[in-house]
Amino acid sequence: MQPFHQWWHQWVSVVLSCDPNFFQEYLGMRNESVDMTEFTRRIDRGIYDHEEFERALKWVKENVKEGFDHNREDLVLSREEKDKQWEFVIKMFLIDVT
Repeated sequence: MQPFHQWWHQWVSVVLSCDPNFFQEYLGMRNESVDMTEFTRRIDRGIYDHEEFERALKWVKENVKEGFDHNREDLVLSREEKDKQWEFVIKMFLIDVT
């Protein structure tokens, strides 16, 4: 199974290949493109607020309830892999809002 950031990059590429006017005119929302390599560069080099990350991770663990995983048994991620994905998503969020 491919790492989450590779899957995310592929998904974002598909979404961004859509006509931006579709988002604005049909969905009523402005979209913005961010190259995924900038996220991974900052995460790999630790360019994000580490204290804020720890606070956000604690908040997610206390407040976010994961739903049932409906994937086939061979596709269900381990707790360790799910935790890595949560950490990656939180870091992306922190990078995006700063």
